[in-house]
Amino acid sequence: RKGRRSQIPNTEHMVSEWKIFTNHEEFDAWCYVSNLIRSAKERIVIVDGYIDERVLNLLTKRHTGVTAIVYSRYNASFRDDVEKFNKQYEPIVYRQFQDKVHDRFLIIDERVYHLGASIKDIGNSLSAITIMDITPQMVIDQLAK
Repeated sequence: RKGRRSQIPNTEHMVSEWKIFTNHEEFDAWCYVSNLIRSAKERIVIVDGYIDERVLNLLTKRHTGVTAIVYSRYNASFRDDVEKFNKQYEPIVYRQFQDKVHDRFLIIDERVYHLGASIKDIGNSLSAITIMDITPQMVIDQLAK
């Protein structure tokens, strides 16, 4: 329903072991992910096969000096968006992966988040974000295979 507030508090830079968003909580989910991006001190790594320019918009919220790498399926339109983005903002690296990645991950510094939905769609329907008890390198190494 429109106008319904989430039962889960939305506090800046809130970190919990998990977060659930129900149908039509797009704004709350977007704010949560935005706060995660803002909390980064060193690096952001996004692994998501279904990204678009909304992800670039999120990356404008990172602090100066925070590196960003986006791993996704090849998308010529998104590649063009990245080139334009990099001319105007602190550059990001766009790396392509094949169809071997199903899940989505968000790495903020040394913390790995597992995302049940694509970042661009989070909160459209029931979805979750969970902190994983693994190192970022474990995810990055699998992408290199």
